[in-house]
Amino acid sequence: MEESNKVFLIDDDRLSNFVNRSILRSIGLGFKVFPFETAEDGLEKFKELVARKLPLPELILLDINLPAMDGWEFLIEYAKLVPEMQTRPMIYMLTASVDKKDADRANSFPHVTGIITKPFRVEKLSEILHLVAR
Repeated sequence: MEESNKVFLIDDDRLSNFVNRSILRSIGLGFKVFPFETAEDGLEKFKELVARKLPLPELILLDINLPAMDGWEFLIEYAKLVPEMQTRPMIYMLTASVDKKDADRANSFPHVTGIITKPFRVEKLSEILHLVAR
């Protein structure tokens, strides 16, 4: 996993991961998608990349509601790694919720770029990947 142009997709729903991975690939900007079904697995791989000074993902799509460690807890652990990072990925929180509290909480984390409601819209993902690819 040493190459660049990586997207971490952290969502416990296997079907969503399959569909979203297909959508991300169909946009065709050459991003390699790495799905993780738990925040712990995604965070562990991220820590490994930071420790080994390997290229980090350019984008993290992080579900809010995950078992064990949720998206908010992931962000707290992620913030501890920031001083060690040479570059930082964009982070978008994923949610099926339309509760304004989730958007407000996501915006309270300085490392979160935005929030995306599920299901994904191809246009929105394409817009985000084009921003990342710049």
